[in-house]
Amino acid sequence: MIVATIGCSGVELDTTYGRRRGTRGGRSVNGTMVLAAMFREAGYHVSTKRELSSKLEQFDVIVWIPNSFEPPDEVTIEFLDEWLDNADSRTLIYVGRDYDAAADYWTKAAAAAPAGEVAPLQRRRAEAMAEHDASLGPLPSEESCQWFTMRRDGPPQRVSSLEGPLAEGIDPALAEIMLHTKIELDPSYYDDDYFEFDTLLGSQSEPIVMRRLGPTWYGEAQLIVVANGSFLLNLPLVNHEHRKLAGRLIAECGDADRVAFLESGPFGMMVSGGSGEYPTGLEALTVWPLNIVLLHLAVVGILYCCYRFPVFGRPRQLAPPPPTDFGNHIKALGELLGQAGNRADAENRLRRYQQQARRDSGVSHLRTVGDRQLTEQETTKTTESEP
Repeated sequence: MIVATIGCSGVELDTTYGRRRGTRGGRSVNGTMVLAAMFREAGYHVSTKRELSSKLEQFDVIVWIPNSFEPPDEVTIEFLDEWLDNADSRTLIYVGRDYDAAADYWTKAAAAAPAGEVAPLQRRRAEAMAEHDASLGPLPSEESCQWFTMRRDGPPQRVSSLEGPLAEGIDPALAEIMLHTKIELDPSYYDDDYFEFDTLLGSQSEPIVMRRLGPTWYGEAQLIVVANGSFLLNLPLVNHEHRKLAGRLIAECGDADRVAFLESGPFGMMVSGGSGEYPTGLEALTVWPLNIVLLHLAVVGILYCCYRFPVFGRPRQLAPPPPTDFGNHIKALGELLGQAGNRADAENRLRRYQQQARRDSGVSHLRTVGDRQLTEQETTKTTESEP
């Protein structure tokens, strides 16, 4: 019911592919945040890299779920083959892309929605499927690289049976693995006859998860190729059977300590001499030219604070005005009378004050014209006639 409510609320569904974190991607139905959390629960230190660089030498496992429908290029494969060969017991997990979780999301939302809300959700499902098919449409039916050959010779199909070491105890009826692109490891690329190829998970002789081992790599390094992410992305990992499969795949990595999730765009990975990871927090102060820009901004900020808040020495409380200053009382009374906006009332109060002060002090407050002192009535009339 919650899924249906979200689907009908008009909130945009995040479908960013292959990202572990970020405003867009971390919680995407096609993200890798859940898989990374499973690695962390298994005792791994998880990092994210977006370039191929020497910094990858500190990792034991690489998980690459590329945002590209095409196989990796020769430069990328050579870099990762060299990475596998540089240390003992390294594991590279490559997950092909021919699956999009958006259509499955709208299918589940429609199944849980009230009758009146099913049609819009089904329309969203059809749009998601059409968009995914349009992305696959221009691709050739067969593509090859040094690692494997990809074949797309039929429509996507749901797997109905499972076999292989990873399939033990997994109920295929409860799993929701989709298979469209068929990936076959290519032994002809390697002249060494001692390379080993085995299928960790398959369905009716169609491989889903394959592994390649070989003596030319150092120690027990291995390449694991997964046909697609239909049981490894965020939304599919809601399924309990998929979580068991993912846990067994993590166990195949052996006793490792650090894992790097590679994130690539539609044009593949970039080989760089940098760290390959976007800096966060204080790490940005160590990266050129970002550190210079931030240093100048910090200096400008300090100067602004000195201008805006010029407190020199220990702050002290200023002495309040003396309450015995009668001029302050007169000023305050004038302000109050001015706020009232009633001129006649103010003049009336002034006359009463003059009369009362004359009676109390015995000093005449009557006005004088020339040598003659005006009477009280004349003084009142003169005051009233003044503007």
